[in-house]
Amino acid sequence: MLDTAHILTEQETVAEAIRVAGDLFWHFHITDSDRLPVGDGSYDIDAAMGGVIDSGFDRYVTVETFQIPDAGHAIAASFEAMRHYIPTRV
Repeated sequence: MLDTAHILTEQETVAEAIRVAGDLFWHFHITDSDRLPVGDGSYDIDAAMGGVIDSGFDRYVTVETFQIPDAGHAIAASFEAMRHYIPTRV
């Protein structure tokens, strides 16, 4: 599993972490800075998800967030920030 909080805290890039993980990359865990809802913090979510998409990854992506200001906002904000990365089914 790769985790944006740990990757970006270490000042690495998601693309580099994916390259190093190789075949061990089977789950991506995304959060924004300070574990804010995705899109509410300062992490470059486009760059992070760009690295995931460019790698051809087609498995699990989970969101980790504190419930700030509440669970409803955390879920809705994260979903809205992530929805355009989710492929539509034909």
